[in-house]
Amino acid sequence: QSTWGQHSDPLVLQMIAASLWRLALRVGVAPRRSASSWAPYFGAEPPSGGPLDGVRVLDLSRILAGPYCTMLMGDLGAHVLKVEDPDGGDPTRTWGPPFLANGDSAYFLAINRNKKSLSVDLKSEAGKRQIRELAAEADVLV
Repeated sequence: QSTWGQHSDPLVLQMIAASLWRLALRVGVAPRRSASSWAPYFGAEPPSGGPLDGVRVLDLSRILAGPYCTMLMGDLGAHVLKVEDPDGGDPTRTWGPPFLANGDSAYFLAINRNKKSLSVDLKSEAGKRQIRELAAEADVLV
């Protein structure tokens, strides 16, 4: 059995992938890109220093598995941009109790920590264009 098969824990695999990515950046194999369409969301943020620092994650997921995955990536330093429906946002905003004073559920805030949120109408042509631009520059699409 290969070495990869011995490390089936997703966190271990993420850390290995992140280490390889950072090494590729250091030796000049992986290209560094300009901020362009991501600049309004992450342009002025200092590096996190985490193993996924600088990795761009476009999060189109909802409910549990996808948001949990991108939460872990954000915890490891990735720049996660969560796309929500302009008509009420992520359904988990209303899952509770407990709720915070602003009305968001504790679950929503916990699972979406370390993320920036963007409201986009995926049914409109402008929204589709915006997502295509962001996805073209993302390292990971969830």
